[in-house]
Formats: sequence, structure tokens, C-alpha cells
Amino acid sequence: MEVELKNTKSYIKSFMANTKQYYKNFIINTPVKRRYGDFKLNATGQLADSLEISVEGSGNDITFELLANDYIHKLDEGSRSVSANLNELVDWIESKPVTITPSATLSSMGGATPQNLAKLIQKSLGRNGIQPMNFLHDLYENRYRKLFNEIFEPVIEDYSELIDEMLSEAGYEKKGREYTIEIK
Repeated sequence: MEVELKNTKSYIKSFMANTKQYYKNFIINTPVKRRYGDFKLNATGQLADSLEISVEGSGNDITFELLANDYIHKLDEGSRSVSANLNELVDWIESKPVTITPSATLSSMGGATPQNLAKLIQKSLGRNGIQPMNFLHDLYENRYRKLFNEIFEPVIEDYSELIDEMLSEAGYEKKGREYTIEIK
């Protein structure tokens, strides 16, 4: 006799959908500390939009994963030298929005424009890379704690159904929470 785990699978499916929404809300709404101020992760919307749930397998052998584009790990862990497309940086600056303040460096480049700022950022990314933001660990911890605290109930439901089925097949009759068997 095999446990179907229907309650457990249903819970995990719901948990993963809630986790995806939790991450998406964090990416869109929560500022992360940087050395130059608070930084929201969702500049263009691409990071939040990249979140997806992968489900592979069948029966009781199922794997659920929350996936995002690789950029999330570069933001979290940082990276060494990064090459960035100049036009994408200009789009990023304009979508942020970034307030460009005049400086001697920008003036020497022709003025405080998104294009010139993008050139400076591109040069800095190539030289310094991306500084780590270290935000994923806390997100993981929050979700694992929630999963650990809530997974027992659906697992117990699944095994209770199996026990009910086993006792029923053995001739026991369930009355409320008790099992009885008629002996002749």
C-alpha cells in the first residue's frame, strides 16, 4: 500500500505559489542597503517577472523549484568584472529613475546625461563588478521556517488516510476517532 501524499503535494504547490509571490513582493517593494543608499531590486521589472515555479516528476517523486534569472545571484553574491550593454544601462537609468547630478567627470564628458552616466557605470562595472547585497539568505530562512512549521499537518493527514484504509481493509470499522472490530 502506497501513501498518495495528495495533501502534502497540494500544500507544497500552494506554498511554492505563495513563496513566488513573497519573493516578487520583496523584489518590487523592499529596499536593500547599499553603500550609496537603499536600492530596490526591481528596476526594470525583469527580475520579478523572471520568477517561475518548476515542477518535475510524477507520483510521489516530484521536485518543486523556484527559479529566477541569474542576475538575482549576481546581486546577492556580487560578482567580479561585469560587462554591461551601454543601451541597457541607459534604459536602466531612465526606468529607475536615477537623478543625475552634474559633476566634473560628467561635465568633461559633455554633460550630465543618461548616456554619459551609463558610460561611467559601465566602466565601474568592468573595473569593480557588482558589490554583494546579501539578501537571499534571509528570504530562504523565512520560507524554510514557514515550511518547517506548517508541513506536518498535510503529512499527518496523508498518513492518517493510509492508516484508515489499512485498518478498514483489515476489518476494522471507524466510529469517530476510534476503530472497532467485531470478533466472533
